[in-house]
Amino acid sequence: MASLETMQKYVTENEAMYLGNETVVTAKAKAKYQELKGDNEETIKKKYNVITAFKAKLKRKTVVTEDGTETTAEVKQNVIQINELLNNREIKSLFKHLKISFDKSKNDSVIELITELNKDLTSFIATSEQRKIESLEQELLRQKQEIAEKDKEIDNQLKVVADKKKQLNK
Repeated sequence: MASLETMQKYVTENEAMYLGNETVVTAKAKAKYQELKGDNEETIKKKYNVITAFKAKLKRKTVVTEDGTETTAEVKQNVIQINELLNNREIKSLFKHLKISFDKSKNDSVIELITELNKDLTSFIATSEQRKIESLEQELLRQKQEIAEKDKEIDNQLKVVADKKKQLNK
């Protein structure tokens, strides 16, 4: 398990995202989380476990976006965070500055940068979807193996029953 300091840092970094999420986290869960007061070891561990479970659930849960496509709650959460960043005053100011610089110089490197960032975001989304597909495939293979093992057990039990039946008939 992670050290107490690491857990505290993780909780601090992810608490706002947990409390701000409306896709996966219910109001009841948020209220229960907010009841956890103090910075003692037990409380930090509980908060850490709640947020860790929340992040895992984000990766598994499928949601429908505004444009009607399906994606994971994790990707949707990342989009929400990006939008929040884009609405941040400092970042808006930076974009205004970039726009002014761009308008003045018609700098091709800015276009290249935006293109690369767009490619990175597209790649991230595709990778996230691929991980989800791979995870589902692994789960299906695991279930298939479990079914095969249970079939073998049933076959063995049927053989035992058949052998006992033969012995009784003799």
